[in-house]
Amino acid sequence: MPLTEPKYRTFDDLMDSVKIDLYSWDLEGLLNPQQLIKVAMRCNYDLGLRINMQKSRVIEIQKGKGKVPEDMDVLNFALVCEDKFVSEIPYHNKTYTDGVLEGTTLAQNFLQEKFVRQAVVYSDIPLGDTVINHYLETYNVIVQIFNPDGTLLDCDITILGDNCIRLTSQTIQTVVNCKIVIIGAKKNTDGTSNSSCAAFLDIESTGTPAIHYTTNGRRIESKRPVRLHIYKTKSLSPEPIDKYNNKYDDSNITGLASPKGNYYDAYLKNGFLHVNFDEGTVYLNYQSVMEDDDGNLLVLDNPYTNEYYEYALKQRIYENLYLAGEQVQNHLQLMSGQLRLARNNALSFVNTPDFAEMKKLHEVNRKAQYHNYYNMFKNYM
Repeated sequence: MPLTEPKYRTFDDLMDSVKIDLYSWDLEGLLNPQQLIKVAMRCNYDLGLRINMQKSRVIEIQKGKGKVPEDMDVLNFALVCEDKFVSEIPYHNKTYTDGVLEGTTLAQNFLQEKFVRQAVVYSDIPLGDTVINHYLETYNVIVQIFNPDGTLLDCDITILGDNCIRLTSQTIQTVVNCKIVIIGAKKNTDGTSNSSCAAFLDIESTGTPAIHYTTNGRRIESKRPVRLHIYKTKSLSPEPIDKYNNKYDDSNITGLASPKGNYYDAYLKNGFLHVNFDEGTVYLNYQSVMEDDDGNLLVLDNPYTNEYYEYALKQRIYENLYLAGEQVQNHLQLMSGQLRLARNNALSFVNTPDFAEMKKLHEVNRKAQYHNYYNMFKNYM
């Protein structure tokens, strides 16, 4: 598949395009999307991992293990951030309106009941500053302050720590017995957090890889990440896990520790990354599942693959209609032939190597042929 930013659409959008072609059957209520989700999932599996989104996250290791992202499907490689340079980001006090809008968006898009916990504190709010302790152990909190009559109280909110916030009120009179609702990320029973931070890995001008990410109001950078060796277990594929072995080798990039000796070890088990050190930060690069943030099934949006998805759904629809007693034998035969051609076109598009892969293959072949001949200047370099 060409090395471009892939586009995706939801299963509902795919189903709408199919309903347009089969509008007569749709008007009769014979198209059931619940029967066709498994067909789209099988098409995603058939096209392979190349269509999956590639993401990067950093996770914190506590007590020798860390929670991997929920949307991780296949781990590409992992790096340990040994040298972390931390710089504080200037904190900006948000107004009450900004806080409510940000909290509403965060609650709608990211927060789920099983990932958050809530603290309720009753306190008097006088004029000026009031410090509230909530014991949620997180900087990422949403705060709402209710008057005794149920209306919201306008206050500026400042994060003082992972267990403390400061409320700044402009009201002249003290508001008695206010209800303060604080929502934060939930931690697991073993003390590890479910949250992970988005990160990116870039190659500097000197050829040294560097990892950058932001968390808890701090900008963190690691310029000498170390390879994390992943052990194979019975629950994993027998194929090599670290498929980027050649890309991040000492021969290609300076500054990255060699995986040959003195490296960190790890293995995946039950949604956790178990390592041979107690605490630290690990950068993960992985292929995510074909779902969006709301859990909706995603399919690759491309003219070649769109035909494959649509013909696969249409064939299953005509199969169901045929089993229901409808006279659609000709339609079913036509869809079977079109599906075969569309599948071949989709697989050819997805499996087409991009320029970087062709260049890498050329370099490998060139080195292989180079060693077949005598190098007269090898001892003088």
